[in-house]
Amino acid sequence: MRKHYMILPDIHSPYDDHKALGLAEKTFVDGKFDGLICLGDAVDFYCISQHDKDPARKNDLQWEVDEGRRMFRRWEKLIAKVCPGQRIKYTLGNHEYRLERFINDKAPQMFRMHKYETLMGLDKTKWEVIPYRKTLRVGKLNITHDAKYAGSDAHKRTRAKYGGNIVIGHTHRMSIDYLGNLQRKSHVGAMFGWLGNYREIDYDHEVSAAEWVLGFGTGWHDDRTDIVRLHCHPIIGYEVEVDGQFYKGA
Repeated sequence: MRKHYMILPDIHSPYDDHKALGLAEKTFVDGKFDGLICLGDAVDFYCISQHDKDPARKNDLQWEVDEGRRMFRRWEKLIAKVCPGQRIKYTLGNHEYRLERFINDKAPQMFRMHKYETLMGLDKTKWEVIPYRKTLRVGKLNITHDAKYAGSDAHKRTRAKYGGNIVIGHTHRMSIDYLGNLQRKSHVGAMFGWLGNYREIDYDHEVSAAEWVLGFGTGWHDDRTDIVRLHCHPIIGYEVEVDGQFYKGA
């Protein structure tokens, strides 16, 4: 039996590209997937980051939390419609970790009172949440937000560290690379772009942020072999192709 997963990279809500995210969600429904995997940095938590901030930008933690919650409730409805009973797999990223770090720094006494999963309403019957810096396994595939690498070769370096198959988020870049060996085995390293809005980036030059690729990934998991076959799906002109079918944004 094979299961078809959609793999969503960095979204950075509420600073997501609404049209691109909406297209991914539409594709999930129309493509009749069997599960959904989120690679982390789903919520940005801009207002509690340690980066320098634009004083003109909205600085409202409650707003960011509310927008993230709305997105997650929407995904729960999509799952109930497309593949009821399946839990959304979610590997937390460094942006989700901003909340834990902020509480540790500012109010460590309140740490146990403000767990991310509770704050965002991630019910255990609907979500499988993997802590930041930990690994989700789907068959022979390792999935994590990052292993401290960034840049265009981060997926290759992470694959070498794991010594096996890996999917990462974090880089906002899109690439799949296979490496074989004398035992006739190959390992894959992949990253699937992002679904954020580069115009909202204020910590990097606009020309650097514009290099990042809108899109997502998919994977076919064969439970006989436990192999997951991965595919990149760049969103170009708010149109995307999956398995020979083209989907257009609203």
